[in-house]
Amino acid sequence: MIEALSLPPEIAANLAGAKTLDQLEAAMANPGFTAAECPVKHRFVPGMYIREIFIPAGTVIISATHKQTHPFVISVGLVRVVSEHEGAVEYAAPFTGITQAGTRRLLYTLSDVIWTTFHPTDKCTVEEVLPEIFESHVNPAIPDHVPDYMTR
Repeated sequence: MIEALSLPPEIAANLAGAKTLDQLEAAMANPGFTAAECPVKHRFVPGMYIREIFIPAGTVIISATHKQTHPFVISVGLVRVVSEHEGAVEYAAPFTGITQAGTRRLLYTLSDVIWTTFHPTDKCTVEEVLPEIFESHVNPAIPDHVPDYMTR
């Protein structure tokens, strides 16, 4: 899986041996990795939650598992993606796609990326909507792991 991203050697070396998304996430939790600043903008309109994330170039991310099928737009940038639903692909802006329910992705940004998702909901706050759109997943390979969506 990780090989499909063609990561730079300095990143790939830190992830060597990881075969599952949980193992990769655990490797990324080690002190050798610095968490990237990926600001998220949250917008609500009647019946919809819009989530826009800025991901700097050179960032490796493992997404939460999505509960809903929903559209996404990459409005800026170039990103390599690996998932069970998509296989290994490269998306270049402008790109519009569909995330299938159950998708959890591994991403590597080749340039700065803006990735926006659109979720039908009647909720009006981030705290209410995140558990509706993301599955809670505790990584058994990380002690005291808090599901990622709970930290944003």
